[in-house]
Amino acid sequence: MLSLRDLQAGFLRSIATAPGPSVFSGIAPAFLELVEGRGPLGSADRLGVYAEMYWARLVDVLRDDFSRVAAILGSTRFTALACAYLTRHPSTRPSVRWVGAEFANFLARDGAVEGLPFLADVARLEWTRMAAFNAADAAPLRVESLRAIPPSQWPRLTFQTVPALHVLRVAWPVHELWAADDAQICLVAGLQRR
Repeated sequence: MLSLRDLQAGFLRSIATAPGPSVFSGIAPAFLELVEGRGPLGSADRLGVYAEMYWARLVDVLRDDFSRVAAILGSTRFTALACAYLTRHPSTRPSVRWVGAEFANFLARDGAVEGLPFLADVARLEWTRMAAFNAADAAPLRVESLRAIPPSQWPRLTFQTVPALHVLRVAWPVHELWAADDAQICLVAGLQRR
């Protein structure tokens, strides 16, 4: 009999395996024997629900984190690209917050989309904006603190930036795509809605 820890780890491996021709392809046969089929759902169908939802949730997280990339690609192409990314970069942390950490690099190297050379830069902008939003708060600099510093020390003062400040260098004017609505995105990207 498997320990609870081994059972949980095996279950995660089964549902987190990249989907194959069938959602059940990643489910270990040993788990099929452990799950009781009831009603209209057999054991494979019941485990398949978890496998489908696991992948659907991760794709939804990527769609939320990279909404402009998703808008540019359209739902079908984005889903296919997200699944290809997740196959190469499976989630390794308990929080889904970090699942897209390598998405922009993936787009630049492995997931380049023909005719959309700027797509990785759009993803970099989206990830950086999210990082800035989620950055730790900084203690504000108070006027009283500055007044307490003798004027003779002012030339040697240095200031630190807030944790939310990020400098992003990109090759494309992706800030324009960020500010655009979905219809404008398609025009700027030279795409037709699908």
